[in-house]
Amino acid sequence: MPPKNGDIRFKGHSILGARPSRVTELGIAMVPEGRRLFRSLTVEENLVLGGYVKRPGPWTLAKVYEVFPVLKERRHQPATSLSGGQQQMVAIGRALMSNPEVLLLDELSLGLAPVVIKDIYALLPKILGEGLATILVEQDVTRALSVSDHFACMLEGKFSLKGRSDAFSHEEISAAYFGT
Repeated sequence: MPPKNGDIRFKGHSILGARPSRVTELGIAMVPEGRRLFRSLTVEENLVLGGYVKRPGPWTLAKVYEVFPVLKERRHQPATSLSGGQQQMVAIGRALMSNPEVLLLDELSLGLAPVVIKDIYALLPKILGEGLATILVEQDVTRALSVSDHFACMLEGKFSLKGRSDAFSHEEISAAYFGT
């Protein structure tokens, strides 16, 4: 939806209304809610497509396969034939292939089995350990807090609580999250 006012700036550039390719060139990548993989492409083709901007950095196909070895095993399969967790790995890998400075993760755990969510969150420190700034939008507050330095809780479009992830009690966070 178009904004009613304001601007979104990254590294001195307005990205409001910018083409997705321009946003990626500047160094922002997104793992969208629902993964949004290309149905007609294999796992590897989806991954390679993420690197089309050819930004320099640590993320290569080999590095993605190192972090997600199951994807290497299934690289020739249609990406959408994989399990939900494996599709999420493809979506993360595809975003990393652009070597972003900022990684946006939207509802990382949505629709995944608890054991798969645990596995994906266990991999996040390895991914974030590359010095990558990450913004995670997640309804599973406990999981989000376990991998974050800072958080912001929003209620009806306004911040109800924000600060260091370890600065507030579970009760304070629950009150802000549920508006009580």
